[in-house]
Amino acid sequence: MEETKIQWMSFAILLLALVCFHQESWGQNSITNIPQGWIVNGVEVKEGKVSGIADSSLVVLTPTETDLGKVKAIFLETVSLWEGMSIDLRDVSSNNMGWVIASNGRVYPHVKAAKAEKTVPVATIAFLGSEADCKHGLAIAVEDVSNSLFTWDDAPKAVTRWASSHPVKEASWRLPTVNDLFFMNEKPNRAFDVIVSSGGERVHHDYYWTSNEHEDATGIYFLFINNLIHNGNKTHQFRVRAVLAF
Repeated sequence: MEETKIQWMSFAILLLALVCFHQESWGQNSITNIPQGWIVNGVEVKEGKVSGIADSSLVVLTPTETDLGKVKAIFLETVSLWEGMSIDLRDVSSNNMGWVIASNGRVYPHVKAAKAEKTVPVATIAFLGSEADCKHGLAIAVEDVSNSLFTWDDAPKAVTRWASSHPVKEASWRLPTVNDLFFMNEKPNRAFDVIVSSGGERVHHDYYWTSNEHEDATGIYFLFINNLIHNGNKTHQFRVRAVLAF
């Protein structure tokens, strides 16, 4: 009888206890609906819930003797690591450089933080200051406006379409000027770095259009990674990434 009980306990522990969680969320987890008196990672359950379990961690659930052989409902829920960490766009400061502006007008520490709040991340703050023809600063879109390439004449139209599907209150999208790009790249590759660190799409090692027109009426374009300005035929087709003035 004692041997059977041990076997049942071993089965229960193997069935319910060794659980590896592989979550896409960037946060911690909780297990709820745990019966009173069960042991979770060596700690007796008091209120039916254990929190602070890191993603992909090993969790050991040990049932009480009276629950031996019974199947209990064990529920894993995701708790956002960033919960309560957003601020209003009007309240940004130097501490929020590299944070992500979302379509709801809030600013989050990371793309995943915005998504956890069920809002759309649209741009990463890359410059703060009013010198760049903006009230507070500039942010660069978290992704190109499209996978397509555009001529200089079509680039502003692409940004307009992007703006209509990614509106942000009290902010405006535009095709970046040469000065916009320089402001956002005060340090080498600065805008490139903040995009990656915020969880946005890496800027391609490629040419991107600016809104400037050269004195001989050719378009001006910008090799983003190396901070180089070129001018050439407006019919060339290059990438477009919008900036957000706020």
